[in-house]
Amino acid sequence: MELTTSSSVEEVAAIVSDALTSVGITAVLSGGAAVQIYTSGLYESRDLDFVASASQRELEQVLDRLGFTREAGRHFVRRTSNRNR
Repeated sequence: MELTTSSSVEEVAAIVSDALTSVGITAVLSGGAAVQIYTSGLYESRDLDFVASASQRELEQVLDRLGFTREAGRHFVRRTSNRNR
């Protein structure tokens, strides 16, 4: 599975989770995206919140390979041609 601008929240969560797991990082999806998936879209979220015990450096190395860059603090944003999608 590949990330695209049309990837669903579920797809992005799965790809990120798989990438983290592949390097031994356990992460749990929480927040609005978890609620969106659990309620089959009754609640809509535009971000993913993961709880992980990994360091910022470890997370950054994995997420960088998926096209994410770290912004202020602990927030990562994926580089796309259209940031509003």
